[in-house]
Amino acid sequence: MLNRHTLVPLTAVAGVALLTAVGSNGALSATPDPNTTLRLGYYEDIQSPDPDVQYDIPGMELVNNTYEGLVQYAPGNSTKIIPWLATSWTTSPDNTVYTLHLRHGVTFHDGTPFDSAAAKASFERRIKMNQGTLYQVQDIKSMATPDPYTLVITLGKTVSAFMDYLASAYGTKMISPTAISANSKGNDLGQHWLATHDAGTGPYTITQFTLGQQYVEQAYPKWWGSAPYYKTVIYKLIPDAGSQVLQLRGGDLDILHQQPGATVDKFKHISGYQVQVFPVFLKTWMHVNPNRLPFSDPALRKVLGQAINRALLTRIFFGNYGTTSTSMYPAGMLPPALGADPQPYDPSKLKALVAKLSAADRGVSLVYLSGHGADIGRISDGVGSELSQAGLKVTVTEITVAQLFNYPSENPKTVPQLFIGSENPDSASPDTWARSYMYKGAALNYFAGSVPEADQAMDKGLSDTNEQQLLVDYGRAGDIIHDAGTFITIADADDTFIARAGITGWAHQLECTTCINLATLRPSAK
Repeated sequence: MLNRHTLVPLTAVAGVALLTAVGSNGALSATPDPNTTLRLGYYEDIQSPDPDVQYDIPGMELVNNTYEGLVQYAPGNSTKIIPWLATSWTTSPDNTVYTLHLRHGVTFHDGTPFDSAAAKASFERRIKMNQGTLYQVQDIKSMATPDPYTLVITLGKTVSAFMDYLASAYGTKMISPTAISANSKGNDLGQHWLATHDAGTGPYTITQFTLGQQYVEQAYPKWWGSAPYYKTVIYKLIPDAGSQVLQLRGGDLDILHQQPGATVDKFKHISGYQVQVFPVFLKTWMHVNPNRLPFSDPALRKVLGQAINRALLTRIFFGNYGTTSTSMYPAGMLPPALGADPQPYDPSKLKALVAKLSAADRGVSLVYLSGHGADIGRISDGVGSELSQAGLKVTVTEITVAQLFNYPSENPKTVPQLFIGSENPDSASPDTWARSYMYKGAALNYFAGSVPEADQAMDKGLSDTNEQQLLVDYGRAGDIIHDAGTFITIADADDTFIARAGITGWAHQLECTTCINLATLRPSAK
C-alpha cells in the first residue's frame, strides 16, 4: 500500500522528528526457554532469506547469521579481510588466480559436509541465479577442486575488488548442493524452497519464516564455531518505531535497530537499557532521474543539491549519530579530497531556474522506502518541502522493495523523478558502491543515472593493481557523477542499536548495516 504524505515546512518537520509514534502490535509468542531467547524488532519483511536473492538492508542480519562465506571483514572499524570458511589463500602475481584452503569439519544444516565441491557448486549457483550481485562472480573463468579442501578460482581478467567481493555481506555464501538438489522445482535451483528454509553452515538455522509476522531461528548444534548462548532468535515484524519501543519497554523485545536519533538519545539515560553505536558505511542520498523533466536539464540538476539544507536535515534527523555528507562515497571509503560532493546551500539558484518552467514541468514525484530507516519518510518530507519552496510541485510517496527493485527494468521516462534512501555498499571496496548504484545497467541504478566517463573510470579502478591509483580512479568517477547531478548525497549515519541492559559480546562489521553477530551475544556475568 502506498502512503502519501502532506508536505509541511521543514521547521515543522523538525518538531515532529523528535516525537515517537505509538501504535500496537501483538506480543511475541512464548518460547520454551526465555532465558536463552533473543527477540529482535524489524520494520519490514525480508526480500528473501535466499543469499543469492536477498539484496537489501533488511535481511542482512538474518542471512549473515545463517550462511557463511569463505572470508569476511574483521569486526569493528576495519576493512581487513580475515579467514572464515577458508582458513588461508594465495593469489597469483597478476591477481587472476585465487587458491583458497577450506576449513575442515564444517557441515551444512542438512548434515552434509562442506568441501571444495560444495564451495564450487555455491559459486555456480550464484552465477546461474543471475541476480543483483552477478557482477561479483561474472568474471570467474573457471574453478577447480584439486582436493576436497582446496578451491582454485581463475578470473578472466584482473579484478582488484575480488577478495572484497568474497568478504561482502552480500557475497557468495556456501549453500548445501544436496539440499538444493533435493528441493528444486524444475530449474529454480531451490529458490522457492529457500524462500522459507535455509541450507547454510552458520550458527543459526531457520525454523519458521512467516511473512508479515516473524522469523524464528535455532542455534545449529553442529556449528564449527563456539556455541551461541542464545539458542532461539525471533525476528519480529513491527513496522511502527513507537510500537517497537513499547514492546522493548514491556519486555517483549530485546534489541531494536535503526530507531530515530532522538529515541536513541533518550534510551542512553534510561536505567535497564543500553545503546550500542558502530561506524558503518551507510549514506542517505538522493537518486535523480535524468530522463524526465525537469531533471533532464543538466543545469537544473547541478543546482538541485544546493536547494537542500543538508546540514539542517542531518542535525534534525541524525543528531549525534550522523554527519553531513561531503563525499559521493560513504564516509571514510576514499580520502577526503577524492570524489567530493560540495553542495553549498543556496536555494535561490534552483528557484530561478524553476521559475522558467511551465506549470506542467514543475511536477515531481519523490519516493522513499520505509525499510531504509525509521526517519527516512520524514527526511523525504523535509527534502520535498524545500524543493516545493523553490517552486517545484512535489508529491512524496512511500514505495515497496518490489517497486524499487523493478525500476531499472522499466522505461526510465515513466518511473519517478527522485528517490531518497539510506543505502550501503556491497563491501568495503569503493567499487561496490560505485558499481552497484552509479554504473550503467547496475541493479541499484534505479533511474539509469550513469555517465559513460564515470563508468570508464570505475572500470580502470577495477583493473588497477596499485591501491593508490585505484582510489584516484574511483574518486574521478565520483567527481564526474557529482558534476552530472544524478546523485546527491545528504548524510552519513552510524549504526545504532537499543537493547536491554546485560547483553554483552557485541560484534559488528563496518560494511554490514544493521547487522550484528548474534552468535557472540550473551548475558553479562552475574
